Amino acid sequence: MRRSRSTMPVLLSVLALVCCLPLAAKTLMLSFSHTGAFCDFTQYWSTGRLFFAHQNPYAIEPLVALQRPLGWPEARPIVAPNPPRSIPLFAAAGILPFAEARELWRILSLVILLGAAWLLWDYFGGAARTRWISLVLALTFLPFGITERIGQITPLILAGLVAFLLLLRSERWVAAGILLLPALGVKPHLFCLVAAAILLWAIQERRWALLGGAVGSTGAACAAVALVDPAAFHYPKALLGHAMAENCGVGGALRIAFHTQHVWVQYLPCAAGAIWFTWYWLQHREHWEWSEHLPLLLLVSIASSPYGWASDYIVALPAFVAVAARGAWKSPLVIVTWLFVQFGIFASPMLGIEAGVSALWIAFWLLARSATRVSPLRQSVAPPLNAHALRSSPEAAARVF
Repeated sequence: MRRSRSTMPVLLSVLALVCCLPLAAKTLMLSFSHTGAFCDFTQYWSTGRLFFAHQNPYAIEPLVALQRPLGWPEARPIVAPNPPRSIPLFAAAGILPFAEARELWRILSLVILLGAAWLLWDYFGGAARTRWISLVLALTFLPFGITERIGQITPLILAGLVAFLLLLRSERWVAAGILLLPALGVKPHLFCLVAAAILLWAIQERRWALLGGAVGSTGAACAAVALVDPAAFHYPKALLGHAMAENCGVGGALRIAFHTQHVWVQYLPCAAGAIWFTWYWLQHREHWEWSEHLPLLLLVSIASSPYGWASDYIVALPAFVAVAARGAWKSPLVIVTWLFVQFGIFASPMLGIEAGVSALWIAFWLLARSATRVSPLRQSVAPPLNAHALRSSPEAAARVF
């Protein structure tokens, strides 16, 4: 009877995992759906083309000339809203013709997602026999389907973040610093709190090689763009205003909910995130462990960014693999909540609300984290030794003392 009771939660979890199959099918359908030129990959491909042609990658007329033959329907072209230093990272997209480059990136993104989940499972100490859970988690993660459908650059950011964590653990400081560019530099607004933690930790631990690698890779990327067209560095003023007008992210959802166009409302999550980070860092700085403290920090950093989209949460995959590797998948409640949050994102009536609802990932992570904590009454797995056993077994006595 005891054995059947102990296996019941596991059986319920397996049943809940089976219920995830429709979500995995939906994610794969989104991943392999064809959108033509009406996708974000168009901006990366055309930016790469202009970069290799030694033209300004943010110039409107050349972008129109490249995107209109592909079938881009809008009068204005889609411009990559990424800093100039990130252009060399995705410029390779412009080497191949558009159709071939799009399909290649689709395949590479899938490989990156599954590979990242696989490596993160080991990084967070997951059991080898249940490593398949990481693949189930990745394939049922709706933001990945959205990312694949529109051809977003976020899988490259995820790859850089995972490589950074692995290099950090192996104490290869310069290489880890170099990888900060693809990890944090492509969409820096998503990682303000993470970047602050890295800077404070590097100063506290005197990891100057880490900071040197970051400065060196960023400087090299900026120099490459400056050689092509120095005017590209004047882009942020116009594009930042355009991004803030999109009503996206938690701040954008607040503007929609309260029917206001005041831009300052969109910065309220940033202020809340900064206050929370100050408390979080002061609480944990003396015993900071990246595998322990990064997951929640990563989620809060994304949710409190001034703008963002549901697809951006693909870079939060480490946070979810972390709790899954520690046994959260054994809780049926956690799996049901995993499905519920994703249904809420999918059912959102507009993109701005969709991005705001995505902040529920924080609540889900806290729930999953609580499910991984072992009760103190259950931590002991061996019966206590009595006095007779200690006298008759010197080895047992040695183990106790």
